[in-house]
Amino acid sequence: MFFETKYTDVYCGFRAFTRRAYDLIRPVSPGMEFNLELAINAGLAGLKMIEVPIELHERKGESKLRTFRDGWRSLRMMLIYCPNKVFFIPGCMTLALGLSAHAVSLAGLVQFNGKPLGTVTGIFGTIFSVTGFQIISLGLHAKTYSWSRRFEAENRKLAVFYDWFRLETGLLLGTGLLLIGGLILSSMVMDWIQSGYAPLPHPEWGSFGATLVIMGGGTVFSSLFISAMSMKKS
Repeated sequence: MFFETKYTDVYCGFRAFTRRAYDLIRPVSPGMEFNLELAINAGLAGLKMIEVPIELHERKGESKLRTFRDGWRSLRMMLIYCPNKVFFIPGCMTLALGLSAHAVSLAGLVQFNGKPLGTVTGIFGTIFSVTGFQIISLGLHAKTYSWSRRFEAENRKLAVFYDWFRLETGLLLGTGLLLIGGLILSSMVMDWIQSGYAPLPHPEWGSFGATLVIMGGGTVFSSLFISAMSMKKS
């Protein structure tokens, strides 16, 4: 489902391939995921694959497989190899939901008994926005690794992104978000002190400011991490 490939037995250890095919697949797994990586990378590399039925002798001794431990190792590898489905789609949906909640909160569109639910809506806006941002950030890290290490050399969208994105770009963007969020929060703190620590009339701006600060800090450090990853491909 993740890679649009069809196999009868992906963990069959009886394989045959050319040296050229092996160089294209470039497996790096040290354990049982090796067979899975061969199958996934062969599909990603566009290699022709044929399954030939074989017969196995009856096993002597007990199997060393552990259902949950080895199953998780396999699932973990598949998740790393398909960042679009695992990270970007859920992350974008969650971030959009959070930003929409902030917009509704700041505009005062949600009311109960004639009173706006800005505080509660703003809190949920922060939760969804930050969660979505983190998911997208992790997806970008996984995508960068996949592109630089494996078979996404023809990914034009990612290439265009990195033509635009530089360490300086990420630092400026993150710093800008930090400054805007910090100004909002600082202004609210000053108003709170001047009012004698009375409840603020628009606390939803605090949630929005906190969202910008968190996302700004995440952008700065994500930019540092991504810039440290090698993007050179042989």
